[in-house]
Amino acid sequence: MPGWTGFNTYLHNNMSISLTEIGYLPILDANPTEMSTVNTILDKSLKIADELKLSTIVVVMDQALYCKAQQIRWSNKEYEERIILRLGEFHTLMSFLAIIGKRFRDAGLEDIFIESGLVAQNSLNGVMNGHHYNRSIRAHKIMAEALESLRWQSFIEQTDKTTVDIVNTTSEELHLSYKNKTF
Repeated sequence: MPGWTGFNTYLHNNMSISLTEIGYLPILDANPTEMSTVNTILDKSLKIADELKLSTIVVVMDQALYCKAQQIRWSNKEYEERIILRLGEFHTLMSFLAIIGKRFRDAGLEDIFIESGLVAQNSLNGVMNGHHYNRSIRAHKIMAEALESLRWQSFIEQTDKTTVDIVNTTSEELHLSYKNKTF
């Protein structure tokens, strides 16, 4: 069975994706961290929603702008009702990585990363707080796969032979279906 990335590649390899048109708005020549600039972005977003005859519009922002936009949104009833603010995927994932790092760092995750050679000592803080994004994603994927492998190994060791045979047969069928892409 392939790992996370391989599994999703197999799973979505022949999936048809509908065409989406993405356009860019004119550049605002203003400091993006100013509240007035963020307010202008929200106001222009509502105008776009009106032109498209949408009752609501989704606005995706990075972490610094998201905080300011939420403050403005909460103080304006129309913004609150019509604008759906979303933190961008990159910053959302960085936050999740930081939460995992904070929660499990002292529970042995730090030691496993270093002692396995998965993460160098000097890179550890960046991996644990999600700021070394690529290294952090790689380390967490490998850790998840290792834990899943240990879980299966423990399950097999504690299960009766009939169940083990069923699991092995099912695993083999699943493995063959991946090779043939018939799943």
